[in-house]
Amino acid sequence: MELGKIVEDFLPPPEELICKKTIIKITLELNEEKISFLKEKAAQKHISCQEIIESLIDQYISDQVYANDDINIVRN
Repeated sequence: MELGKIVEDFLPPPEELICKKTIIKITLELNEEKISFLKEKAAQKHISCQEIIESLIDQYISDQVYANDDINIVRN
């Protein structure tokens, strides 16, 4: 009883299926208190401080896009 035929793999490799985003490196200056807070949160979640910062920026931008608001600048 034949269930079907075997076909040659026609899909591209996984790395070609994912849209790669261009990464731009930036320099960010934060005061020691803020860095300590971010490092503590990162350690609690077992991730890097950079991942925490990226996540915060991503969330902020998503909220701004969803709210369709102008970005409010707050300087301390």
